Amino acid sequence: MLYQKNTCFLLLILFIVSACSSSTNPDETANFDRAAMLENYGNNIIVPAFETATNLCG
Repeated sequence: MLYQKNTCFLLLILFIVSACSSSTNPDETANFDRAAMLENYGNNIIVPAFETATNLCG
């Protein structure tokens, strides 16, 4: 049982360390139109959800 706990703890630490290391440049991964994505989120997700919430509350 102690062996399993130590193994799980070691794996958890390894995942955290590997997730926190930044080996890529953020500018290289951002090769999409951010303005279009945000406009889509606003028009198709946020506004309809807000209107639904407003209709349910009022």
